[in-house]
Amino acid sequence: MGIMVRKGSVGPYVRQLKERLRAAGVALPLTSQFDAATREAVIAFQKAHTTPTGTPLECDGVVGPDTWRALGGPPGPIIDRAGSRGRQIVMIAMGESMRGVHEQGGNNRGKDVAVYQRVTNTVGQAWCASFVSWCYQQAGIPLHDANGFAAVKALRNWAKTAGHWRPRNDGYMPPEGSIVIYTFSHTGILVAAGESSDTTVEGNTGAGAGGSQRDGDGVYRRTRVHTIIAGYVVIPEILA
Repeated sequence: MGIMVRKGSVGPYVRQLKERLRAAGVALPLTSQFDAATREAVIAFQKAHTTPTGTPLECDGVVGPDTWRALGGPPGPIIDRAGSRGRQIVMIAMGESMRGVHEQGGNNRGKDVAVYQRVTNTVGQAWCASFVSWCYQQAGIPLHDANGFAAVKALRNWAKTAGHWRPRNDGYMPPEGSIVIYTFSHTGILVAAGESSDTTVEGNTGAGAGGSQRDGDGVYRRTRVHTIIAGYVVIPEILA
């Protein structure tokens, strides 16, 4: 199926689309947001072009394989490389997993767990996003504000609004230290990206390659297949 972008999409593939539209003579700001103006520009382009066999492009404002080909070919692979801050976040997260942090005294409770939860003012509640917020705070990069994010949905929405969201697409290689958002309500820190799976460190999860996906008892290193990853939060401070 390939890379598809449409109204509401954000990330480097949208920027690559705009670069190609600008090369075709369309005046668009080089941002990572696929907004209404971008959709109008895409529809205008589709109306004026055809597929390689001469069939008119579907004028739906969605950039799929045929429209990419008309724009010069499929989008190239995009690799975001981690800088020192991204690698620092990985070391912080790995340190917690190696320390063997576990809940104590009940679900979502424990001395170490409370440290993460205090960042988001959510002591006693689910803490996967609090763990991520704490890792970033320890690296000197508070997420959004000093309180970070207690809810995965709020973190994802902020990332989309701020232009930090990167969908899980073939051809995209996220940087170490970015935030992984799953198709279910859970999040973690990316340690290493792979071709079909990623290595992560997550709080409020379980041990091993299988088992609990969320609401687990500690901080663990995990291997996650791409099919359960919705995307990544990539902020400029962690890039090289």
